[in-house]
Order: sequence, then C-alpha cells, then structure tokens
Amino acid sequence: MYLLVIGEDPLSLDGSIDGSSELQLKHGSSSLANYEQKLHTKHDYLCSPPDGTIRIKLVDFSHGGASWQMNASHDGGNVEWSRVTGHAYCDFGAMTDALEVSVSATSNASPPVTKTRTVWIKTMPTDGLPDEP
Repeated sequence: MYLLVIGEDPLSLDGSIDGSSELQLKHGSSSLANYEQKLHTKHDYLCSPPDGTIRIKLVDFSHGGASWQMNASHDGGNVEWSRVTGHAYCDFGAMTDALEVSVSATSNASPPVTKTRTVWIKTMPTDGLPDEP
C-alpha cells in the first residue's frame, strides 16, 4: 500500500506532530501513516528526456508553539537534502525501486526537540518502468 500522487512538481509534503507526539508527513489531507510511510509519484517529466527530474519538498511547520525545521537524507545518510527558507528539497529522476529516506524535524524550543521518521519514496514516469506491466 502506498500513496500515489500524479503530475505534481514540486511535490510538497507537510510535516506534523500526531497525537502520539510522532513526526508524520502529509500530502494534502493524506498522511503517509495511512500508507505504510510509502509515497509513489508519477510525472510526465520523467518520461522524456530520460534525465528529467521532479522535486520533492519537505515543508517546515509549526506545532505546540514551536517552529519545526525539516531535513532529510538518503543512501545511508550520504546524501543530505538541500535547504532553503521554509523547506528541505531534493530532485529525483525515475526510480525502479523505492528509496529509503530518513526525515527529521527539529523544533526551535529550548531545549530543541528532534523527531525522526523513515519514509519510502519512488518517482516514476507516467508511461511505466520496465518493472511495471
């Protein structure tokens, strides 16, 4: 089971803290918690040319009177996502397998609090990949 988003670039994921005080990611009203923390996205940009990319954004958020700054990494922490004001982001080409992404949100509270979450992201062209029918 995964959340499927079609045709969005950039694709924004909003952070939130749930009732159990855990970090969650949402796209619109859909929480990745309801989809086994898995996101698949399809876009025409990934069809042609083969080096097309789409951007995934992790948007900073407020909760409990604090501001929370989002960050992420993948490939075992070797690839840090870039940051600009208000969000972290990374550009992806088409994938054949889901990528494990480590997400963190750090509050500006004193002392700061950091929450973490692992999600799986897969970006695909709308015309399918070799591993799809």
